[in-house]
Amino acid sequence: MKLKIESFALALLFILFFSGCEENFSPKGEFEEKFALTCIVRGDTSLQIASIYSSYDVEGYDPSVHQENPAYFGADIRLWYQDTVYVFKESSVFNSNNPDSIFHFYYLDNFKPSATNELLEIEATLKNGKRLKASCYTPARFVFDTKETSNTIPPVNTSTVNVVWDSDAKNNFYVGRIKVKYFLNVGGNVEQKWLILPSKLISNNGELIPIYPVPSKSQAIAYSLGAINNVMQSISSGIENKGSITVSNKAIIEVLSIDENLSRYYSSLQEDNKYTVRVNESDYSNVDGGFGLFGSLQMNSRKITVQPEYIESFGYKVIYEN
Repeated sequence: MKLKIESFALALLFILFFSGCEENFSPKGEFEEKFALTCIVRGDTSLQIASIYSSYDVEGYDPSVHQENPAYFGADIRLWYQDTVYVFKESSVFNSNNPDSIFHFYYLDNFKPSATNELLEIEATLKNGKRLKASCYTPARFVFDTKETSNTIPPVNTSTVNVVWDSDAKNNFYVGRIKVKYFLNVGGNVEQKWLILPSKLISNNGELIPIYPVPSKSQAIAYSLGAINNVMQSISSGIENKGSITVSNKAIIEVLSIDENLSRYYSSLQEDNKYTVRVNESDYSNVDGGFGLFGSLQMNSRKITVQPEYIESFGYKVIYEN
């Protein structure tokens, strides 16, 4: 089964649960096998993904010597929503970046929440009878404010590209991004790439550093045109023939609304150090009987126009898309 999975949570959470430690925690102690269940229910698709990982022990102190896949297979995972029980199936895909690596997961291909703020419950029964349980609520809906959201890059009569949305869920966290597709022709081989636009630039010892939006409760993001200009220029860095780059005339805005559980997860990251992650069970888990994260999110997207003359001002070609 070929599935393209874009989930920032699954791999990251496994690393957080099983590789982080407090300063006063002994690196080696009596081993106790533990399990982590991760499932993020998305309100914008009927494909839902779950994973279970088990902890493992190794000789010595180097976890990289462990060769077995820590993914746990053979569990019975069920999701309760309204008056219906949904049973997850098992599958695997190869990691395209590492042919020797296989990603084992569980999935539902027929479930999409139909309403907001309704109870979701998940339970995984392991082969040894152990159960992992969690609950959350269906993701909040939101809509773009079409009057306040910019329609073009560069914007008209302002120096910022604005993305604004409306939602009744005032306590949710939101995170957004703008991405632009472009193509690089190298010796006749054309490679598609995505340019993620920064919202601003900061100066660090004379070097301009792009800064990207982070999760917050704000329902708006303002992108500095200066930051966009900088990153647009950067895609041709080291390339003599600017005409080998073709940029789409459409940019894609994507905004995620994340529920209370995911909000607490992000909040915990921000309450410590923004660049250093320390893992505490109470901060990073809402799963009874083990570790993990069960939450929900909703993604909305829309396209805006990248003005052709703006693209051409960098020496790039334009590809026109709908």
